[in-house]
Amino acid sequence: LELSVSLKNLVTAPTDWERIYFIKNSYLIICETLKLLKPIKSSSTILEEDIKSNNLKEIKSALKEINTDISNFISSENYEIIKKTRDFASAHIDKDINKYYETVYKLNGEKASEIISEYLLLVSKLQKLCLKVHYEMSKVYEEKLKKSQADLDDTHKKLQELREKH
Repeated sequence: LELSVSLKNLVTAPTDWERIYFIKNSYLIICETLKLLKPIKSSSTILEEDIKSNNLKEIKSALKEINTDISNFISSENYEIIKKTRDFASAHIDKDINKYYETVYKLNGEKASEIISEYLLLVSKLQKLCLKVHYEMSKVYEEKLKKSQADLDDTHKKLQELREKH
């Protein structure tokens, strides 16, 4: 939501200083959300564990694809622009004030719009995957619930039979 609003305001901003503000804000949001989206390589996410344990191969390939997309985005020149802006002019203001001004001076509204749009497409793809996972996991848990209910009914029936014998 914040990124969409920032993009809209970037496009409609009447002054350079407003565009700079929305670019800095957008790049900060992108950096911080990527920290959450990209799991540490040595760890396994809950989502990956659920996919693996429930044999959801179609989702596993989609997850692999989105993780590749995220990695490619992080490895891109565009992400370098985002990271430098975040580090020198957005999340932190560098002690060397010249770095701040050099970073801000290089910001380009059209380029930023393209980068933000690209990232929003990536997030949209991830949201679709999350909905698909939710749907598939709901089916898995519904089956598990039915089995548990059947087991419980069977146990209840056996208890009734035992009571009747005594």
